[in-house]
Amino acid sequence: MSRRVALTNVPVYVGEEEGDDSRAVGAPGEYEVTFILSAPGNEAFLTQMDVKEFLESGYSLLQLPPGTHAVVVNVPGQAPAPVLKLLPNASGLVGTAVVRFRFGVLARAVPTDNNRYVSKPELRYVLSAYREGMNAINAMYQACCFYRVIEGAHRLRARRPAAAGSAYREPTNEVMPSGEALAALNLHDRVALAPYAGRTFG
Repeated sequence: MSRRVALTNVPVYVGEEEGDDSRAVGAPGEYEVTFILSAPGNEAFLTQMDVKEFLESGYSLLQLPPGTHAVVVNVPGQAPAPVLKLLPNASGLVGTAVVRFRFGVLARAVPTDNNRYVSKPELRYVLSAYREGMNAINAMYQACCFYRVIEGAHRLRARRPAAAGSAYREPTNEVMPSGEALAALNLHDRVALAPYAGRTFG
């Protein structure tokens, strides 16, 4: 399994002693965060740290078109919109993700009303198991992850009657939108639901 490695660079100015961070207090403004990607199953153990080499070591399963220098995504929801830049490695795979944020105060993001894709806390353990299963490269581990998803979904459904009390009603089968109903959705939802248009889920 891959893991997260966090690196923080603290500048040392000419004439200052190492460890004196009195000037590195930060201020409101734009900050750039760099993520070095790694595919599941790749080792993350480091025996030495060469920053230049580390920045070029990113690897993922996302292939960019040949000759692509970078993919820039403007994320809506606040002004100015955060900018996500995906950079390829030497093999043409996405290796680095650079995000530029505007912070009102150091280490605190400017609030946004765009909470459409924020998951509910009680659902996150199911979503995390699903994400691990989708990214796993071992079939047995995938099976274990998806079993956790099924188990978690049953557990969540079992809680609904107690939470709703006498107002609880068994959910009816849901028909995925199709035709004009599907066309009326926004692009993101339309693309996600298109493979299941007209199908019934219960």
